[in-house]
Amino acid sequence: MREPRYLGKPIPVLSLDEVAAVKADDLVIVASGPSIKNVDLSLLLQADWMAVNGSVNLLADYPNKVLEYYAVIDQGFVQDRIHIIAEVLAQPQVIFFTNLFCLRKIYELIGQKNVLARVVIFEDRQKAVYLPKVDFAGMAAVAEDSTAKLVWRKEHNVGFTMDMYRGYVSGGTVVYFALQIAAALGYKRVFLAGVDMKNFDAPRFYENEHNRLETRLHQEFAQTIYPSFALAAQIFQDLGIQGYNLCLDSGLDDSIFPRIDLAEFMATQDSTE
Repeated sequence: MREPRYLGKPIPVLSLDEVAAVKADDLVIVASGPSIKNVDLSLLLQADWMAVNGSVNLLADYPNKVLEYYAVIDQGFVQDRIHIIAEVLAQPQVIFFTNLFCLRKIYELIGQKNVLARVVIFEDRQKAVYLPKVDFAGMAAVAEDSTAKLVWRKEHNVGFTMDMYRGYVSGGTVVYFALQIAAALGYKRVFLAGVDMKNFDAPRFYENEHNRLETRLHQEFAQTIYPSFALAAQIFQDLGIQGYNLCLDSGLDDSIFPRIDLAEFMATQDSTE
């Protein structure tokens, strides 16, 4: 990836190797589905947590948890919820995963000096900065070269990157971006929290009917999101990563990641150790 710059000056960024050097074995990807309020994540305080978009509001329920990661790749969210982002990026311990488009917008809105979080920048593999968009046929062609480190499924036009520095595949949701980061960092177990993928018209757990943002998840779920997560589950299995979904009635069924009751699961783990 080219050296990122803002107003002609280099942007200080971390590498994945630097991030991986301090990671735990388990990762919790915290999303914004209403079900997250029904899960006691204090059972996973020892894990690393990655909040996405507005799900970082959940940290108010866990004052003893220090957030490790934050991920945002949607410029619309940056524009509409910059107050949420600004609060997180004022925390120096946070590692912020984003793309250059979002980071530039954040700098414009709050100023570069107010971003104290450590930044890791990735590009969308289909829409890299200053390059033409790669269509589905182009992505399939790229994936035919094993050195490209891209898994692509022509039947659904979905993919999974095996090299984040060559770009991520969006998969229709920031959670899919997070899954590719989890694989790149080599986590052994990944827990999805608040990944409901149903009742898309319901407000996110931190919203109400008056302030909720629109979503395209209902439009992209069947065609893009579900097959993308199915591919991710296959990649996880190949890499030896165990994936679990903490939403018991998630629209992502057990053929992707097993839906588990966290308390029962942790009790079982304790009894076998």
